[in-house]
Amino acid sequence: MKATRHRARLAGIMAAALLLAGCSGPASVAERVERGLPTSLTEAQRSAVPWEQTSVLGLEDGSRFALITWGSSSCPTVVSTMEAVGTEGIEGIEGIELHLESSGGSGPCTADMAATTHELSFPDSVTARPITLTLVHAESDATSTLTLD
Repeated sequence: MKATRHRARLAGIMAAALLLAGCSGPASVAERVERGLPTSLTEAQRSAVPWEQTSVLGLEDGSRFALITWGSSSCPTVVSTMEAVGTEGIEGIEGIELHLESSGGSGPCTADMAATTHELSFPDSVTARPITLTLVHAESDATSTLTLD
């Protein structure tokens, strides 16, 4: 009888773990994700960030960048993959393709508009400037581009 209860309890725990794992959404490849605008920005830099528009900023040492996305604060966008891409005939890699997905959140998504900052390092193979970032939006298959000088 005890073995049957133990198995039933274990099965319940495993089912709950699978349900929670299913709600976690895609993993982010960003080194750091923070709600809001980057805390390292000065007030002047913060006021220059376009409101409700995805944007990119180079960070202090030149080896990293911040992608700022806007959307639901309870289901923020996730950078699920990053890949260096180049143009044939041009020396050096000058592009990065980022795939963006909804995190799914842990419940219903709120209808607010909040910034999320994703800090990423440039792949070592990206040596040319300016850098073109191609954003691939998973939900709509739409793409958009940003340029970082």
